[in-house]
Amino acid sequence: MIEFTGYKLSPLQKDVITEAVNSALDVLVSKRMKKTLSFEIEIKKDMFKERNVWGDMDVEDDEKSPKFYNITLNYSGVESFAKMLETLAHELVHVEQFATRRLRNLAKPFTVAYEKNHYNTLKMPYYQRPWEIEAHELENSVYNYMIKSSRKVQKYVISKSDPQFGKGM
Repeated sequence: MIEFTGYKLSPLQKDVITEAVNSALDVLVSKRMKKTLSFEIEIKKDMFKERNVWGDMDVEDDEKSPKFYNITLNYSGVESFAKMLETLAHELVHVEQFATRRLRNLAKPFTVAYEKNHYNTLKMPYYQRPWEIEAHELENSVYNYMIKSSRKVQKYVISKSDPQFGKGM
């Protein structure tokens, strides 16, 4: 289930994002797990200008294997749509990490476990965090799969995007 909040998108844009999420989950998690996941996707207008962040993801439940996720995405107009989907791909890698329990929030503030190691997120630069390294390594292949696996997503992205994001599709 996907619920949209924040800045209002068109029904077509919501459909495109929903198809992109479903495609990405096809390659990131099992079919069984995919059926159990729920998302609130919050669209924030010009979040990048305000916070210098394209998107983020939070776990909404504290269960052993979380099922509810809040993904926040930057929206700066239709020309930014491809970047928004690329960011979505990155955040969905994090969903997979949490859903499979390879990444877990620990009780101690600002502490996470990734695979078998514990990390203090305040003491570790963003680009040195192994879960971020993995998400950055996988985001392009997940994004490309999202585009190639759905004609609707592909058509919308190519027709509305900044030309730099239409290359290689």
